[in-house]
Amino acid sequence: MTQTTKLLLGALLAVVVTWMGKGIFVEKFILPITERESKLKSLKSKIKSAEERELEVLVAGKRLDDWRQRCLPPDAKRAQSLYIQWVTHIVMLSGFDRDTKVIPGPVKLQPGGAYTSFTVDIKGGGGGNSDAEANIQAITRFLYHFHRTDLLQRVVSLNIDSSGAEGNPDHGVKMKLEGISITGTKPRDRLFSRTRLNKDTQDDDDQISVASNAGFPKAPGFQIRIGKEYLTVTEIKQTTWTVERAVDATKASDYLSGEIVELAPRRQIQARLTKAIKADATTIQVADHVAFPVIGGFLVQIGQETLAVTEIDGQKWTVRRGMENSQATAHKRNSTIALEMSLPDYLMAVTRDNPFMKPPKPKQYKPELNIRDVLVIRGTPIKAQAKLANRNPELGSPLFGIDDDAPKGLTINEKTGELSWEPADDVASEEYAVTVSARQTENPDKSFTQKINITLRDPNTAPVLEIVETHQVYLGQTVAFVAKATDSDKHSLSFSLAKGSPRGASIDADSGQFTWVPSLETNPGEHKATVVVTDNGSPSSSSKQTVTIEVVEDASQFTFLIASIVQDEQREAWLYNRADNQRMVLFEGDRFVVGSIKARVVSIDNDALVYRRNDDTFRLELGQSMQDVKPLAAAVPKTTAGGQPAATTNDRPAARD
Repeated sequence: MTQTTKLLLGALLAVVVTWMGKGIFVEKFILPITERESKLKSLKSKIKSAEERELEVLVAGKRLDDWRQRCLPPDAKRAQSLYIQWVTHIVMLSGFDRDTKVIPGPVKLQPGGAYTSFTVDIKGGGGGNSDAEANIQAITRFLYHFHRTDLLQRVVSLNIDSSGAEGNPDHGVKMKLEGISITGTKPRDRLFSRTRLNKDTQDDDDQISVASNAGFPKAPGFQIRIGKEYLTVTEIKQTTWTVERAVDATKASDYLSGEIVELAPRRQIQARLTKAIKADATTIQVADHVAFPVIGGFLVQIGQETLAVTEIDGQKWTVRRGMENSQATAHKRNSTIALEMSLPDYLMAVTRDNPFMKPPKPKQYKPELNIRDVLVIRGTPIKAQAKLANRNPELGSPLFGIDDDAPKGLTINEKTGELSWEPADDVASEEYAVTVSARQTENPDKSFTQKINITLRDPNTAPVLEIVETHQVYLGQTVAFVAKATDSDKHSLSFSLAKGSPRGASIDADSGQFTWVPSLETNPGEHKATVVVTDNGSPSSSSKQTVTIEVVEDASQFTFLIASIVQDEQREAWLYNRADNQRMVLFEGDRFVVGSIKARVVSIDNDALVYRRNDDTFRLELGQSMQDVKPLAAAVPKTTAGGQPAATTNDRPAARD
């Protein structure tokens, strides 16, 4: 075997040995290590997933706790009532039509019982499915307050029906809102925390005193509501708060002690960057910007930098950097974008170039001085004021004056246009012609004038009434009297009856003759009639006096002839009053009174009583009411056998039992 052959054979043997040894090495050493590394990697992945899930649970729990602080109370009826009250307040504050209604919708416990939803509908007051009415500013103002309030709620649907484009018209609005209450939320009686003012507060006060801080943030910077005014608390010293008045374009007012102070939690309107930006970037990519204005013209805050958003194209916003003396810097992905905007700015941003609102035509100003003729009664303050209507406010406030020929003592307030005059005794009571003038501070050369008549008259003395104050009348009969009056000023007088006088009563305007016939349906008792006398002075003057008229029932309508008998050779008649169960016994020649009837008995026969009343003779038959008797055609006096009238000297009062 040659040397070369030996070398080749050795090399082959080495290769075989090496190949066989490698398999053993891999099997004994490499494979176990690889398997352990794989298991370790799998365990690390599981640990990371568990940690991420744990973090998600913690974040979700924190988010849920936060939502429970911001949701409606858990009691369904209470939550719905409070939500309706709050939405109604925002609707009215925003400027919707006064007839707008907030109508409760269904209350639904969601599947799984995680939360309960409450819906309300904003509609018109006309009933049915009528639209609410509001202009575009009112709608925008409502959405601003709605989205700025830190409450779990949303706009489910919003329909706007434009009625026109001229000026700033009202639109038809239908809106559905939804708030939720999360299961497990702590019960509470209010939607937001409340306290009361401890003392009266004026509209220019920058401090308020409250009864309690309970339920309110401990650090300043939060917002509150008193009536229709929103305020921002800037400093807290126990129960004394320093405040910024009339925020969000509301109006400062005076408030009395005890007025309700309610927390108005403001949700910070935020979005986020979807891409990191450098300090010189002029566009940004934005997500979660649903509550932001839909067109440019507003400011946002990213960190310490203020940016002006000039144009919006979906999620791409064009911006100007480093506004309001801030420094343009780089910002990371997911950085928070906060909306920095007041209500006026928000309104301007939303309503600018609004397709529902056509710019009105330039207003034409035609100033006109208005003041009426004046009647002045000596000793009574004058009531008159000049006004410059339809003036251009850019030309300043009006200044008023009167001519030099005005009566002595007559003045006008230069700023308010109010006339003042206390005529002296030597100023004659007559008519005066006065010229009133007005001009504006920024255009003093242009003057507007108006001539008026100011008439001075002496006081008119009221006439004096002379009336008997009480009268009595039977039902169905007439009460009459004449009202008399005198007037020291020798004016002509006229009479009338005031409201509340008996129905059917009348008085002659010239003579004062009062007449009233109480019908049989009139209730017996006292009735009041008020007589008024008025003179023809300028101005006229009047007096009044109340007369009491007692209406009584007439006993004659209840009195009947029930018997005509002879007793002790003398004929007698029996009258019976059914109303009071009284009997009256009459003899010939007796004088008697029954209700309104005063009469004398002429004769009594078997079935009738003949009596004379005034100049008339009456025959009362058995069973007949005295009220129903009619006068006889001619009186038939009783005579003696010799044809002479019977004697009547035995007049005596009627017997009663």
